[in-house]
Amino acid sequence: MSYKELLNMYIPLVDFIADIIGSHCEVLLHDIVDVENSVIAIRNGYISGRYIGCPLTDLGLKLLENKAYSRQNAVVNYRSRTADGKKLISSTYYIKDDQGELIGMLCVNILDAPDHPITRMPSRLPLAAVANDGVIVSPQAGHAGDRRERGKEGVQGDGNVGSEEDGGENVQEGVQQNAQDNEQENSPKDLEIKASGDLKENALETTRKTIRENVQENIRETARENTLEDARVNAQADAGDDPQEEVAELLSTSLDQVVNDAVKKVMAKYEVSGERMSTEEKSAVVRELRESGIFKIKGAITKVAKALKTSESTIYRYLAMK
Repeated sequence: MSYKELLNMYIPLVDFIADIIGSHCEVLLHDIVDVENSVIAIRNGYISGRYIGCPLTDLGLKLLENKAYSRQNAVVNYRSRTADGKKLISSTYYIKDDQGELIGMLCVNILDAPDHPITRMPSRLPLAAVANDGVIVSPQAGHAGDRRERGKEGVQGDGNVGSEEDGGENVQEGVQQNAQDNEQENSPKDLEIKASGDLKENALETTRKTIRENVQENIRETARENTLEDARVNAQADAGDDPQEEVAELLSTSLDQVVNDAVKKVMAKYEVSGERMSTEEKSAVVRELRESGIFKIKGAITKVAKALKTSESTIYRYLAMK
């Protein structure tokens, strides 16, 4: 089996994963043999703007260069960012051939934006549950919306619990018949049982009230904590600090963007522009870019030379250095 045939076997997984997680999840299949046209299958590409034929990312190139795939089967839950600034939580699975050599990557990128329209999903206990004493009722449970207490469901004349199929009239008739029977046959023992039931009902009502109060207090406390956390994050942002973890991957749509982003990321560590860098600093930048695998892309040397304000021959000389 050729490596292409092996990779094609993973294409159905792209749709499978995307269908499970939803429209806020981008799934891609990369062919790492052709890093410049790496994407061979994609779902929900509107998240990053990528499509079939887009290049491998900066992280993908780095993983190829340092052979991380030889030590693990996947890297999961790292931060990435699209060209237009969307934040994502990403994971990559390494696809290897029979000899253990990497031939592809299956990547899953999930939007890390709770306020985004396509990721607005209930993350806390719904308010409807608070109103129903902490019990969430399935839509199939019936239009009455409440099956917590059998004593409130209605009793038919034969003593059976009224079901939804019986209809409201049968339930009402059963309740009336039950009330007449109670009036005729209220023995002392029956009254004792009824009193005991009332005590249990009072105890249950007290418990439900306590649950409601606790849930409501938890919601208020969570809201207070979120407000404080938002204030902390905003304060850090105002101070110039990034409260989030370092972005490990930039989801670029073109070769030029992959190279430019990689160069900017490395040069941002220095406080001077390329033309003011020393020979040692320029050499260090080229060494780090080599370790990131960026020179696997055709034309990268020209772009790096331009950014560092030096010649291509100088870049080749730096690359030849150990």
